[in-house]
Amino acid sequence: MMTNVVPRPADALTRREPVPAKHLLPPLPYEYAALEPNIDARTMMLHHDKHHASYVEKLNAALEKFPELQGRTAI
Repeated sequence: MMTNVVPRPADALTRREPVPAKHLLPPLPYEYAALEPNIDARTMMLHHDKHHASYVEKLNAALEKFPELQGRTAI
């Protein structure tokens, strides 16, 4: 099984950096077709560009009701 987990620096949890007010959809770190033949490029494109984008959009919409949480990360 292949994972794309990138370890964070040890001080990443204690560092205080400005956080954007809105969460952004991160770019896919590989080509859409990189997982073929197991997952085709069209499925990856739909999942990332539609489903994942919708989750981020709905998170931002939910956070509009809670301004005290808007500057925080999900970690």
